[in-house]
Amino acid sequence: MTLDEMEKRIRRLLKPHIQGRFNSDQISDEINRGLDDFCANTFALTKTKTFSALQYKRDYDLPADFLDMKNVYYDNKKLYYKSEMEMNDYFGTNPNEMARTGTPIDFWFPLHGRFALHPLPDSDRIRTTAVFLISSGAATFVVASTSGFNDSGFFLVSDGSEVVHYFNKSTASLGSELVTDSDNRDFTAANEWANVDFGVGYADSSGTLGVEADASGQYATLPVANAPMTAGSHYILEFDASSLTSTLTLRDFTGAQTFGTISAAGSDQKLQFVLNSGLTGGFRLVAEANDSAVTLDNFSLTEVKNEFKSIIRGEEETSAETVPSEATITEQNIQIVYYAMDKGVSASTDSPQLTREYHAAIIDYVVAELLSEFKDEIRVAERHRSRYLRIREEAKGDVKRQQKTTLARVRDTAFGGSRGRW
Repeated sequence: MTLDEMEKRIRRLLKPHIQGRFNSDQISDEINRGLDDFCANTFALTKTKTFSALQYKRDYDLPADFLDMKNVYYDNKKLYYKSEMEMNDYFGTNPNEMARTGTPIDFWFPLHGRFALHPLPDSDRIRTTAVFLISSGAATFVVASTSGFNDSGFFLVSDGSEVVHYFNKSTASLGSELVTDSDNRDFTAANEWANVDFGVGYADSSGTLGVEADASGQYATLPVANAPMTAGSHYILEFDASSLTSTLTLRDFTGAQTFGTISAAGSDQKLQFVLNSGLTGGFRLVAEANDSAVTLDNFSLTEVKNEFKSIIRGEEETSAETVPSEATITEQNIQIVYYAMDKGVSASTDSPQLTREYHAAIIDYVVAELLSEFKDEIRVAERHRSRYLRIREEAKGDVKRQQKTTLARVRDTAFGGSRGRW
């Protein structure tokens, strides 16, 4: 729901003589106060951010909208949490540990309003990879270091890195969207996704696709007719993932081919694959553990249409269309998953980041705050406030059920204050 839509709905809930007392800026301010209150009391908004490890750099800045930490990963390995007090005791008992270097996969801990890793990274995470300039003056695309498409979807590298295959620029292109009906992609209404046996939770028509399993192998499907594919063709599947517990896989409708694993939360994730012989498409979302859970949004499936050419690394291609060169790029190998404040709404950012299911609660908050200024509207204001608080408590309960770390334990640190352990 956009800012404009929220304001219109708020004004419809106010009597005519009250509507004119508040301008758009005042209503926008109240919406932002409601978003702040809801996020701070529920931890309903989860985000991810990546960092590059630097040699001997222990601690890293937190995002501006940070509330509290959920998980920290290093090279996709989840790190154990220790409070600053626990780390002080640990370093006091093991003084040589303070200066130990290596791959920082032992612990993470809060440190003076930042997050820190142990042991100290022993090197910068810089890797060398091939970079190819397609035609003079055109954009430079970075080739992936392992076999597969890069983010632009236009390159494939063979295993040993000796031979590099690339798509002819004149013919390479992404096809049209293959997931039929926008509701099968953004889940804003009833759609063709179907729960087969997810045992704890399933919802697919409130702006996201949310699933939660109580046994490995449980799954949901989208029929072939709504995501048709052709065997032997190359595809890119994109999606956003949040509220992830354990892992899940995305497969074809029959389950015979695994397209990829969802192992980390994040926006704009991409899986690339070539459809196996005998298969025709569709999707199967499968739990890989007894407690697998995820919330998905913004599905997109496109075919990469291409022609291949080959060159040997380090030699210019005879047509001079492609000139290979070496370059260094920085790996983003630290990932944090954190509870966040909403970015807020304004003329330039016209919709909340909170999922649509909570927008009605924010509207109740605003109406209650505005009406509380009028004595004859106190009863109506209390009715809206009561409904807002009920939804806020329900959302808080939902988040707590998803958390694998007990907040009471992680908050027991020397920091205190509104940001818990921070």
